[in-house]
Amino acid sequence: MKSPVATPVLLAICLQASLAVAGTARLDSGGTGGQFGSLYGPDRLYTTANGAGAIGGTAVTPLLATNGQLIENTSYTSLFNSVREGVTEYRFDVPNGTYLLTMQFVELLENGPNLRRFSVLAEGVPLLTDLDLYALYGRNYAVTYQFAVNVSDGQLNVTFPATIGQSTISGIAVQRIARDLKAPAMPTDVAALGGYYRNIVTWPDQTEPDLAGYLVRRSSTPTGPFTLLTPTPTPVSRYFDDAVTPFAADYYQIAAVDVFGNQSAFTSAVGAAPLDRTQSILPVYQLSIPPDQYAILQANPDSDYVTATFIGDSTTFADIGVKYRGSSSLDNEKKSWKVNFKKGVPFEGRDKLNQKAVSTDTTLLTECLSSAQLQAVSTLATSCSFSHLEVNGEFMGVFSRIEEVDDDFFNARGINPSGQLLEAQNPAYANLRILPDYSVGWDDHSDNDDGYPALSALVQTINTTPDAKFASTIASVVNVDAYLDYVAAMAVDGDWDHISHNYYMYKSPDSPLWEVIPKDFDQAFVQSSLSLLQAAKTSPGQPITSYNVLTSRLLTVPLYRQWYVNKLSYLLGSSFTPPVLMPRIDGFHSTVADDAHRDVYKRGREDNSGFDQSAPALQDFVTARIAYIDANLASIAPNVAQPLLINEIVPDNRTGIADRAGAHSPWLELYNPGSTPYRLTGHTLTNDPSQPGMWKFPNGTTVPAGGYLLVWLDNAPAAGELHASFGVNPKGQAVALYAPISAGGALLDTIAYRAIAPDVSYARRSDGAALWSVQTSPSPLGPNTGP
Repeated sequence: MKSPVATPVLLAICLQASLAVAGTARLDSGGTGGQFGSLYGPDRLYTTANGAGAIGGTAVTPLLATNGQLIENTSYTSLFNSVREGVTEYRFDVPNGTYLLTMQFVELLENGPNLRRFSVLAEGVPLLTDLDLYALYGRNYAVTYQFAVNVSDGQLNVTFPATIGQSTISGIAVQRIARDLKAPAMPTDVAALGGYYRNIVTWPDQTEPDLAGYLVRRSSTPTGPFTLLTPTPTPVSRYFDDAVTPFAADYYQIAAVDVFGNQSAFTSAVGAAPLDRTQSILPVYQLSIPPDQYAILQANPDSDYVTATFIGDSTTFADIGVKYRGSSSLDNEKKSWKVNFKKGVPFEGRDKLNQKAVSTDTTLLTECLSSAQLQAVSTLATSCSFSHLEVNGEFMGVFSRIEEVDDDFFNARGINPSGQLLEAQNPAYANLRILPDYSVGWDDHSDNDDGYPALSALVQTINTTPDAKFASTIASVVNVDAYLDYVAAMAVDGDWDHISHNYYMYKSPDSPLWEVIPKDFDQAFVQSSLSLLQAAKTSPGQPITSYNVLTSRLLTVPLYRQWYVNKLSYLLGSSFTPPVLMPRIDGFHSTVADDAHRDVYKRGREDNSGFDQSAPALQDFVTARIAYIDANLASIAPNVAQPLLINEIVPDNRTGIADRAGAHSPWLELYNPGSTPYRLTGHTLTNDPSQPGMWKFPNGTTVPAGGYLLVWLDNAPAAGELHASFGVNPKGQAVALYAPISAGGALLDTIAYRAIAPDVSYARRSDGAALWSVQTSPSPLGPNTGP
């Protein structure tokens, strides 16, 4: 990160915020001084007794860290994370003389230009006129201005008249200085990059304590003549030149200037030529939003859709709706977007388009990396890809295109979309615990607005079912296997942010089972030592908000915990391995790199060092996470053996294997992984795990060692000994295998499936494997061969 002026040098001068040192005062505007208490003292109102303070205004400290935000362009976040809003003046009782006035500013509250404008005067002399921090620097970007001020009346008065909204300031300092004639050092290491429709010029910060800023000039040739672009020095060590023509080179020189007007020599010229959108290898999406409509979003980021035009795939979609997407991310400079297309006029077959800014992710990759990991398990998961987004002709950066969970999502997967869809939103309430009002934690997206009663019934089952009945009861209302796939995928990714939000629960009207649909993965691939039981209750006094009730209860069932352990082990041998992930990370990084370097709104802004180092950092995470799981997996394993397994099911058999009568009926395959035959006398099979005794195996039935047994699920027990007394629904349900009641009637195995095409099986990826998948070539009484 860069600080706009010589902040380290300035703050290193250990002067108290009071006037203990004559002519010196430093105040953390709106704040308490934080860790810089000995340098910038707590803010205060002016009195004649304290001799330094504010007149008017209100202290404000937004919850930036809670929402995963950073104040960019400074390493001194604690100084900038609070502001005094609406201050009319700061007064400092000081001896007459010349003073260095230093003011820190950051826009922490507004989300667009023309929402705040104020001026700054010192001793009645205008220093800054109609300052619009957002228009100049955007949101959450720190900037420091410095000026020399002469005091002749024993009091330094700094006033902040506002013309739009209120003034704001993060810190203010005065220090007596002597006028000098020494010019600052000439800037070094100036770099220019051709961005999209702009040139981006950057250089390291200067270290002179009295630096005012930088002069920037431009020429169409490296030798000049040059035109000055900044008659007033810019206080930040970057310059965005938007008055350029794509592919036409321009050249830039930089000089430093101090508060007394002493100026360094200009640097050698560096050149760049801007690009246009045709040069991006990413899909390019363009939004054109009328100024009055855009102003609505900027003034109220949580506003509903405004009218805009969208261009994608060389097709124009007029009069579409667009709004910002998300909640906490609305306070970021780079915001996510949702586009709503007209009914009957979809874009690429979809009514909605999500553009996620991933503004808390330096890598820009974790959303799509996690999505790819979820595609490797059976959980319903959204797709993710990268895109280039422009708004009103300005390149807004690299975005992740996230599939919307809506009718199109379900239709694409052959699932009835008219069920109950609930989104876990508030992490304090959406962890599947009983609530008097589920709207405080969940959003109901159900077509008939009937989601809350259905969710309440599910949560009651999760929370009140006795332990002795929980394993069978929960398997009758939740797709347990897919849910544990989700928990395992989040665990290997090290994603801590799915305990109590960032997922949907969905129940199709065609199935008795709820499904989990995860979303938002930008907190993954960071914590390599994240506990494998992160979402579970692990101690009696643990606050209920710190775990997910369903996850916790599932992992107290030895059979289900063993599934979870087996799934983690399977993933470490399949999709979460260096041969899979290292090239994927490199490939994703390479795909977005050119656009990421030109994305001045990402985390790090114009500083690309974080992004450039992100691929090795992600790969280091993979190595460390695998090592952590390998070292800790055995400690959470209940070591439950499954002597007999459900191995494959075809719920809609039309042309496949036939029974002895030539009928094509649904079937289920059992697999014996052991070395001795398995006797099924007294065992039962059911299509409702909450009703274990639905059909009993004939006495004497065995499954050979390492072999298979086929059961026909046709509700035709008269057709033969292995024809069950129940059928199955090809649109989705669960089946379960139970031990004899005389032996305790324990649940031995269960599996749920979703809507499935005719003559397709749902099967373990190999015999006895921990993960399941749809297999287009069923293998009755033979080895499973994977998807």
